[in-house]
Amino acid sequence: MSRTGENIYRRKDGRWEARYIAERRADGRAIYKSFYARTYAEAKRKQTEVTARQLLALPPEKPSEILLETFAANWLAAVRLRVKASTYGKYERIVRLHVMAVIGNQRVAALSQGDVERFAQGLMDGGLSAKSVQDILIVMKGILKYGKIPIDCSAISVRSEQREMRVLSKPEQDALALYLTQNADAITLGVLLSLYTGIRIGELCALRWENIDLVAQTLRITGTMQRIPDFTDGAAKTQVVITSPKSKCSVRTIPLPEFLVKLLHQ
Repeated sequence: MSRTGENIYRRKDGRWEARYIAERRADGRAIYKSFYARTYAEAKRKQTEVTARQLLALPPEKPSEILLETFAANWLAAVRLRVKASTYGKYERIVRLHVMAVIGNQRVAALSQGDVERFAQGLMDGGLSAKSVQDILIVMKGILKYGKIPIDCSAISVRSEQREMRVLSKPEQDALALYLTQNADAITLGVLLSLYTGIRIGELCALRWENIDLVAQTLRITGTMQRIPDFTDGAAKTQVVITSPKSKCSVRTIPLPEFLVKLLHQ
């Protein structure tokens, strides 16, 4: 088993092997060396540390030897210390699947505004949504800023199609609410809560009884549930976590309709 794009593999003896570029031949081809560790996390740490040391050791008069993947790996290691685990998981996936896989072997000295624009256009042509491409460009902007590379990702416009949102009509909402109340269980109650409060699916899944005040007839949103990548061990692929909401504005108190309070009493 391997981690795609990371050069980290699970060996038959159970150990993890992390490869890194030790040097390059005259023709530019990479010469790899390896670290071995008992866990994926340890192998990844060793790989990140040696990549960081290589970056710091590069003489400033030879920037042409630096690849974009080097800055990307070190930016990830730096940003991990100051973002939530869910945010880091999103960044890691973007770097691994898009930045390193598509443009990571580009030499920084030769990287141009046009290269990044073509990178973005290729993502669009490959079927990604405008929102996904914008998210990738935000990560790319962070990497370029970290590496002090003078390319302005904010100048790259991604055209998006405005789609009309389909919402339930009043008769449709009434019919749905009637069915849900007549077939009340944990799932239908969750749908009703979302319908009448507007909370997100992650906020719904993170609810606890202490978030509900039946006397005041209110609902307090203090967290959100997410499934994120698990970087602690190679054996587990994901983990479910409850974290703080996306923003401070997401922490809020919502009034509950009286009929929902009665259902919650049951």
